[in-house]
Amino acid sequence: MKKLVCFLFFALLLFVSSGCLFPVTTEKSPGSSNEPVITGVPGETAVVSFSYVGEDGQIILEEEFEVSKGTNAFEAMRHEMNVDYTQYAFGSMVNSIEGVSAPEGYYLALYVNGEYAMKGISDYIIDEDISIEWKAEKIEDFGLE
Repeated sequence: MKKLVCFLFFALLLFVSSGCLFPVTTEKSPGSSNEPVITGVPGETAVVSFSYVGEDGQIILEEEFEVSKGTNAFEAMRHEMNVDYTQYAFGSMVNSIEGVSAPEGYYLALYVNGEYAMKGISDYIIDEDISIEWKAEKIEDFGLE
């Protein structure tokens, strides 16, 4: 598993350094001109448990809300809170949540249902109750768990 994560990290670095990744847009929500569109299955809902954990392990933000099943997790997050993000060709990268960003030397790591996410927040569709956790983790520790 560690080898796979390290390989993916170095592949991403190679891709970034080749100039193939560039920000398309930087957005803030809600209230931005690009308001999220919430779609899903009418009448069927799932509970989203959301938290943001700082570099010291303290919970900075904790929320729980219901969304229609079939809703994109990133769009649901944008709908419920202020999210600053950069849109790339590969997806959305979250820079800060409710005005709180990771400190220098840290990044916002995404965990879904307690597991380190192997895809971005915009690639998750909520079809059942879900736990979404963002943790400020040291960049130098990326992939070493």
